[in-house]
Amino acid sequence: MKLKSCIALLLASSAIFLSGCFSPKIATCSEFAEMKSDTGLFSTLNEAQINAIDDALLANDFSADLQNESLAFTKILSYCNIVEGYANSNRNSLITEAVTNK
Repeated sequence: MKLKSCIALLLASSAIFLSGCFSPKIATCSEFAEMKSDTGLFSTLNEAQINAIDDALLANDFSADLQNESLAFTKILSYCNIVEGYANSNRNSLITEAVTNK
C-alpha cells in the first residue's frame, strides 16, 4: 500500500512539473507590437501575432477562432495602445491582460 502511495505521488508530481514545461510563452505588449513594424489599427496580423493571440486565448480557456482572434486583437491594440509597431501603454504587461480585460 505504501509503495502505491509513493508511486501515485511521484506520478502526480511529474505531471505538475511537465505541465509547466509545455505552457506557451505569452507575449508582452512590447513583444506583440514589435512582431510587425506597422502593427496598429489598420494593419493585418502576421503569423507570429496570430499565434501569440491564440496562445493568450487558449491560456484563458477561450476558443481560438476568427471571431475571438479579431476581438482579442482589438482589445490588445487598445490595452497596449499600439501605434506603428510600438506599445505606448502597459509595455511589460502580458497580452492576456488585454484579452481578459472587460
